[in-house]
Amino acid sequence: MCDQDVAAGNVILDPSKSGNVAKSWIEANYVVIAHARPAVPNNPIHIWAKHPAGSAGRGVQYPWIEPIEGQWHSAWEESKLEPWKTTIRDLLTHHATDNGSPVTFADNVQKPLAGFHDAGHIVAAVGLQQEGADLRVLGQSARYHRTR
Repeated sequence: MCDQDVAAGNVILDPSKSGNVAKSWIEANYVVIAHARPAVPNNPIHIWAKHPAGSAGRGVQYPWIEPIEGQWHSAWEESKLEPWKTTIRDLLTHHATDNGSPVTFADNVQKPLAGFHDAGHIVAAVGLQQEGADLRVLGQSARYHRTR
């Protein structure tokens, strides 16, 4: 996969479009662990972090909610999170409805969840459709549930 493939339409990155690569990987059960850090298209460079030579740092996690002044270096737009949210919704929905889904762990390392309004409903649906579901497992250390 390269820029030319994307430009030619051979690879679809936009999760709102049919045939996108993320959803095809999810449906093929390639996703086993989801370390869900919010990202946005053309993620802004971390201008507050400088390399020794003076160049700006790499892109960083995009905030869930609008940061207060001084917490974020760029203009913030909630709508930029939609592609990421769509992919996470697709993953959790697939896991909730496909018994062959190999997802064994999904975490979100950034708080608060205030910007992801559907998360509670989706996570609850995932938990309630699994055999022997017990929400207390969320407070326990990792186990080998549904691994191959």
